[in-house]
Amino acid sequence: MEPGMTPLAKRFRLLLLAFPRHYRRSRGAEMLTTLLDGSLPGQRRPTMRSALSVVWSGIRCRFRLRPGKFSRIAAAATALAGAVFGAVLGTWVAWNWTAGPLPSDAQADAIARSMVRYEPYSRERYDFRFGTDPRLGQEMPGGVWYTYDEDEHGPIQTEQALQALRANGWAVSPANCRNCVGGIAVKGDVRVTLTRWSLVISRETPAAVPWLMAIGALLGTFGGWLLIARIGRLLARRTPWQKTAVSAGAAAGFLALLPCLYYTVGWNILYYIAWDFSPDGFSRAPFWILSWEPLRNVTFAGLAAILLAVAAAELAPLDRQVAPPVRGLPE
Repeated sequence: MEPGMTPLAKRFRLLLLAFPRHYRRSRGAEMLTTLLDGSLPGQRRPTMRSALSVVWSGIRCRFRLRPGKFSRIAAAATALAGAVFGAVLGTWVAWNWTAGPLPSDAQADAIARSMVRYEPYSRERYDFRFGTDPRLGQEMPGGVWYTYDEDEHGPIQTEQALQALRANGWAVSPANCRNCVGGIAVKGDVRVTLTRWSLVISRETPAAVPWLMAIGALLGTFGGWLLIARIGRLLARRTPWQKTAVSAGAAAGFLALLPCLYYTVGWNILYYIAWDFSPDGFSRAPFWILSWEPLRNVTFAGLAAILLAVAAAELAPLDRQVAPPVRGLPE
């Protein structure tokens, strides 16, 4: 804090942090003087109305784009990418922080025997939340997988098996996944998926998933828009060749991210909400697309190109002299 500033000036000074740095440098003293001149004698705190007005004006200034269609297109595309990655990150956090453990072996066996009377051909247990099936090399949710021999016993009588669960208080619904016949039963944090030849006991989707997915999408949207707005302000003070180089790097990076964005929207987000409704629901899992090395390399190259473009916009020498900082205002 600057010495000699009144309490009111100090509080207005903090509120002005809502504005971008370049705006505070050029117009900070003028705004602070105007706010103080409009205050009452002896006033020590900003009124609620004036405080909200300052903060709202600062937020609008931060979100303001440079003139031109390219800025709006870039902001919309980056906001969409931010929403997708934010949603995936939010659901990943929800799964890893709030999902409970799988039923014990004894509990899982009791559930399986209540549905299918004969012994399974194989029984596999995977305690991870999402991982890779070591037999098939495909991504899958953690669970206890029972496989039954159709040749010896015939297909599982799914209607009778689901009826047994319904009688024990399970919520039963038909399966809507691709290429499967059977049903889904949910009770508490446990989910049972039944087909004609297999039974899977897994975790039910945590209640926090849709909330954190929505929060992540909103934060990613705002972050993507703010990123383009800031780059636009920085490029306004750069030479034409610097603008071209930064714009080309950012555009190339975003194009490299498009395949990952497509698969993320098409499978992963839907999978987080209800994996049995997603395409090929039994084999899809969060971030599965990054397990394929070529696409993983392209995705990381795209992220690196975007980060380098942002760094270049931040660090490139100015085309003209920057106004000196205003004394008494935060940087």
